[in-house]
Amino acid sequence: MFDRNAHRRAIPRPSPRRLLAAAGASAAVLGIAVGWLAARPAPPAHAQQRPVVNDAACAGSVTATLTAGTVSICDDVGVAIRVEPECPVCPDGVKIVFVHIDAPQNAWQARESTRALDEAARLVPPGATLNGAVILYNNQGANVLVRMTDDINRVRSALTRASNTYNPRGRAVKAAGLAVQELRRDRDRSRTPCEFVVFFAYTKSHYQDQRQELEEAARIVLKEDVTFMVGCPISPGAWYCRGPEPEMPRSPRWYTMFDEAKLTGMVREEMRDYGKGVKVREMSVTQRLPAGLALLQGSASLTPTLATESDGTSLLTWTWTGPDATTAQTVTYRVDPGALGPHAIQGELTVTDNTYRKHVAPVPELRLDVIDLCPTATPTPVPTDTPDVPPTPTSTATHTPTRTPTATPTDTPPPTATPTQAVYRIYLPMLSWEKFVCVPESVYTDAVVVLDMSTSMYRTTRGGRTKHEAAIEAARQFVDQFSLAPDARGHHDQLGVVGFNATAWTASPLTTERGAIEAALESMTQRIDQGTRLDLAFQEGQAVLARGPRMAGNRPVIVLLTDGLPNQVPFAPGGRQEDTVLTAARAAKDAGARVFAIGLGEEDDVLRDLLREAASSPSDYYFAPDGEDLAGIYRQIASRITECPE
Repeated sequence: MFDRNAHRRAIPRPSPRRLLAAAGASAAVLGIAVGWLAARPAPPAHAQQRPVVNDAACAGSVTATLTAGTVSICDDVGVAIRVEPECPVCPDGVKIVFVHIDAPQNAWQARESTRALDEAARLVPPGATLNGAVILYNNQGANVLVRMTDDINRVRSALTRASNTYNPRGRAVKAAGLAVQELRRDRDRSRTPCEFVVFFAYTKSHYQDQRQELEEAARIVLKEDVTFMVGCPISPGAWYCRGPEPEMPRSPRWYTMFDEAKLTGMVREEMRDYGKGVKVREMSVTQRLPAGLALLQGSASLTPTLATESDGTSLLTWTWTGPDATTAQTVTYRVDPGALGPHAIQGELTVTDNTYRKHVAPVPELRLDVIDLCPTATPTPVPTDTPDVPPTPTSTATHTPTRTPTATPTDTPPPTATPTQAVYRIYLPMLSWEKFVCVPESVYTDAVVVLDMSTSMYRTTRGGRTKHEAAIEAARQFVDQFSLAPDARGHHDQLGVVGFNATAWTASPLTTERGAIEAALESMTQRIDQGTRLDLAFQEGQAVLARGPRMAGNRPVIVLLTDGLPNQVPFAPGGRQEDTVLTAARAAKDAGARVFAIGLGEEDDVLRDLLREAASSPSDYYFAPDGEDLAGIYRQIASRITECPE
């Protein structure tokens, strides 16, 4: 069971629209509202904006969104601003040499290199040049297929020319010498381009002389002080490409294996590192709230400086000093409307580089309509008291012994109408809003945390930890959100833990023992291995729920985290690996589990569409660019395990 109050007071997720359809309200009320909207005056003139300035080495892109474009005056609205600094990457250009080997998996080798080349072309700044060369080697020798050139189409074409023959004793030293020769071609001492060598080899060779050959090839390339990336184009499980520590690159960070899709992300990450020489000294965003809109106190995710101009305009300013030029910044806040009509929120982005040059650009204008449609109850009239009519007395005749006289009849008063209580019809306008008040029941959960323990999780986060460590620590914090001790009625949460790579295993069944859960998380790193069997991950998560023991009334939930693409997953009959994964996820959902999916890493390392479809709904998929973002995502998921409708 979770603390719902904190979640419900949080800023709601952005929505493409605010529902304003009245439920049960009279047509006249809606007609008046629609007529007012149709006849409203044009939005106020835009505030004068400074012209775009682009004198700085760094620039920036900015997006702005409203949670709703039309709101009632009695409601508030959320604003989100996202700023992404843009500093030049490799301003003197890029030189990249691809060294391919004839190999059974040459198609994967060509695909990875082509994607990496395209990513380098995308990141090269305007005015800079991308140059490439291609070398092919095998057991017989090595040759230059394309000399260093800026004709990227020639380079791309040559990347597909390796054969699918087996060459366990490739001439790696000769290939390395040719790579260095191409790097040195047309070098200009006045320019320092970013230089890469992407070298494919049968690493982890069991031939001692071949291991020495690979190590010598690596030394030749690394003397040039270039970025050296290595890939092994042999299926995992063969004689080669085994073990966590390849001989050639300086770090596993620059190593990839068959059927992984890491090379593009490796190139992107390194080019961003090259760009860190140019820094953002300061970055600021200003928002101008016109009179009639006010900042909702305490709603800003980052507290701004606030100033008020003579015309009632509020200036909100957020400033970042020395921000990471490769990391986007996001701020959210809420606006409280105080006046009807259209309003325009404008702003400005200023980026100052480390030479004090500035880049100034407008923030996209946000347009908000405030209407007078608040639910108001019609007062009930108090009925007037009607006095009671007293009963009429009845005369009685007197009896005498001589004769019986006839009693004189007494006039009966006319009948008085019995008062009828007045009936009043009361019409209450009922509006259907997306924003609602929710008071959920005590909700308990049987949750299974499913963690990716593949070798790609060795990559480090911005905090210096491996992704394994960040994921496990975030999972510990996730566990802290649960009530494992029984309440007065004996109800409580239960948790299970599953790990996966080339296989999937249960580290802990459903339990309330915090010590057992902690031990399960602690043991996960002992089973790190290659492979990303997402299909087995979903199957094992559902198996934990099926084996139980389940708590009556608890909601079944699976929370899966992965940092890669499906790897070693069997193809569905006549289909794709993705279809196999989706079949397993669908089986878990059909069994009643709510599935949350988290994609961790670079965009090209994660199949967003696959994970979004695997989750119970698109909003149950989360993307974390860095492992340090996981704790916050787990908190969001914990707060969403609720009976209230979305």
